[in-house]
Amino acid sequence: MNFAASIALFGMQLRHSKFHNNSNKKDVVALARLGIGEDKDGYRSEFLRLVETVSQ
Repeated sequence: MNFAASIALFGMQLRHSKFHNNSNKKDVVALARLGIGEDKDGYRSEFLRLVETVSQ
């Protein structure tokens, strides 16, 4: 559930939603890392790489 929440939070940040509660990219990465679980195809790792690239 943490990983799904990180994706939703990232989407809210990209759309400048009023509901992201002043969160930042570090919050997205932290949530994603907590919920990364088994990543057979590497999609979750790719999401993390994408968020980290955008935050630079």
